[in-house]
Amino acid sequence: MSEPPSLGVEINVQHLPRRTRRGFGTAGGNTEGMANLFSQSIHRKELLMFALGEGEYHVEGPSETDRTGTGHGVAGSWNQSIMDLYDDDKNTCADGVRSMFTALAGNSPAATATRVWPLIDHLDQYWTQRHAGWVEFDLGKVAQPIAAAVTAERERCQRGESDVSSATIETAIAKIQRNGGLTELR
Repeated sequence: MSEPPSLGVEINVQHLPRRTRRGFGTAGGNTEGMANLFSQSIHRKELLMFALGEGEYHVEGPSETDRTGTGHGVAGSWNQSIMDLYDDDKNTCADGVRSMFTALAGNSPAATATRVWPLIDHLDQYWTQRHAGWVEFDLGKVAQPIAAAVTAERERCQRGESDVSSATIETAIAKIQRNGGLTELR
């Protein structure tokens, strides 16, 4: 099957309204009924499973910072499921996102260390959406534990105790900072 002829037009989806860009950022996988998965995970108290892409919450598509090798597409989760709930119920979505970050940040350094890269993936998506004006809520009290988790991983990278290099985490932090996040880290 041959490619259709090019019309010479490129579309930068970052500048499209969210409703227009629906479907961008996914690479197949579990998209049927996906608009309800974030809401479902809130009601079932499965936000950590959603954030990690476990079971029915797995969305195919590589994540920019996926260090787990699971192929879970965090961008697809945000562009389809989280943002759909935000369109329908901003307060429930904001509370759910904050709870998801609380679950990812964990309550012990050991637990947090196992989830820090999914946390960074979701944080990157949150700040990308917020910078573009597509979400208008802050992270509240969970911002401090998030910053602490990222700082701890940064230090692990600098000591050579992480699976990723210092350059990798510095690049991830810089991207989030360009969009307005992690301002407490310098």
